[in-house]
Amino acid sequence: MKRMLVNAILVLYALGMIAGAFYYFSHQSLYVHSEIAQVKADMVPIYADQTGILSQWSAEEGERVGQGKQLGAETTLFSGLNSAEEYPSPTSHPIVSPVSGVLLKSNAVVGEMVKPDRPIAFAADLSNIYILAYIDEKDIDRVEPGGKVEITLDAYKGRVFTGYVQKTGAMAGNLAESSGFSQEQTKEAQRVPVQISIDSPNNVELIPGMNAKVKIQKS
Repeated sequence: MKRMLVNAILVLYALGMIAGAFYYFSHQSLYVHSEIAQVKADMVPIYADQTGILSQWSAEEGERVGQGKQLGAETTLFSGLNSAEEYPSPTSHPIVSPVSGVLLKSNAVVGEMVKPDRPIAFAADLSNIYILAYIDEKDIDRVEPGGKVEITLDAYKGRVFTGYVQKTGAMAGNLAESSGFSQEQTKEAQRVPVQISIDSPNNVELIPGMNAKVKIQKS
């Protein structure tokens, strides 16, 4: 009796191993996986309108900003000059955020010169949140725009989000540069960037920089 019980346990164990192996290999054949992925948003530069001196700056990195919110001010010596004035009058101009988002990087130093072609800060545009993932180059030919994606986030363990592939390769690579996503050169040499649109989840706040894992349905 004991021998029969042991044999039954061994058979069940073997069946479990076979079922697990079948699930693993069938799953691998249907999906492309990546654990090198992050929540991203387009980086929008913030400029001064004119050449002048940064006279005031109150925004801090990580702060949420609304579109049109004043972040600081510059003083110029050009506005107010007319033929009746011997010297130009200093004029203050507001510096505002062009988008609603999060201030991710600030180069602002009060008292330094600012120019219209030199970014003072960068804000993440939260109206366009997406996932940027890096896929092994041997699998990229099975990934196409429109492909369905399952997404998990380290910050929301146990939840699965859905989305679809928007762009792959060079187009997504340009986004990687503009969004500040970086990986080790050895990894980048073997992987291809993929931009993934994530369906708007309920009661979940997505913040640029959150780590993610993706499972992309093969084409």
